[in-house]
Amino acid sequence: MTTATLAIDSRDLALDILELLRELDPARWSDELSESLRARLAELSLRIDDLLELASSTDIFHRAQIDADLRITQLRESWARVAEIIEERVPAHSLGSADIQAEWMAFRTQLQGAYEGLAHDLRDYAIHLPHLRPTNYARNVLHAGGAAVSIAIVLTLFPRYPSTVLWVAAGVAATGWTMETSRRHFRFMDTFTWWLLGKCAHPHERHRINSATWFSTSILILALIGSPLLATVALAVLGFADPSAAIVGRRWGRTKLLHGRSLEGSLTFVVVGFVIALALLLGFFPSIGLGSAAALSLGAAGLGAVAEAVAKRVDDNLMVPLAAAAGAAAIATFLGIAI
Repeated sequence: MTTATLAIDSRDLALDILELLRELDPARWSDELSESLRARLAELSLRIDDLLELASSTDIFHRAQIDADLRITQLRESWARVAEIIEERVPAHSLGSADIQAEWMAFRTQLQGAYEGLAHDLRDYAIHLPHLRPTNYARNVLHAGGAAVSIAIVLTLFPRYPSTVLWVAAGVAATGWTMETSRRHFRFMDTFTWWLLGKCAHPHERHRINSATWFSTSILILALIGSPLLATVALAVLGFADPSAAIVGRRWGRTKLLHGRSLEGSLTFVVVGFVIALALLLGFFPSIGLGSAAALSLGAAGLGAVAEAVAKRVDDNLMVPLAAAAGAAAIATFLGIAI
């Protein structure tokens, strides 16, 4: 077995685990899933055992090369962890309906952490797996709350004290990047950061720059642009359309688009982004009129939805607000609206 074969087989198997984890999302849970999940996990367990056996075979793969290549060693250890979780943590058949969901969700938490570890290991082989984005209502609330506070600052302070807003945004972004950098070098900072943001973070953010840092970066860029109107619509789209799309997409999304997104979620994104942005523009920028406000809102929500759907290696907390601002700016330029 070559390293390329091991990596490709690992990718295919990991994608099957990802699909199982998506079905285990709390928003989609039903007790009837238990038996089908057990059958799929039994099949996955056999395939993992085969992969580990092949990777450890001295006839197929030279032992000296395994020992010399730390990447392969790490990948094998990650698969061994997945195998252990499936073997030891699958909920028992004897559990009653009152306990079965809680046990499956606990199993899911452990398996999704192992999956993100695999995704991290496979990046060394130029294989980029989709990240798991499970339902997280605490994250949704933080998202909307952070955007609401930012919008309030923009609307109340930006027109009179633009430099103050810029310095505040710069301070928040600097704090985020300082924590992000320090947790790469100091274990206690990594522990503190995960304690602070862990309940609102997605599993993959343990291994990558977290979305809060990208959120603060997008706020700084919007402050540097210097347009209260663009900042307002961009933050409205980011703070309310994005989490709304996530909730709808995970619970009711059936028509798949790119990178795990769904048509239902994307349509929700456009509708919510349009409505919230339009309400803010009519309430705080009434001079532009209903028609222009609607066009600006649709441009921001539409381009923001496209950015959210195509975002893969760049975090959507950076792409979405900048795309929304660009969409609104393009419409404003076309209509001759001063921004």
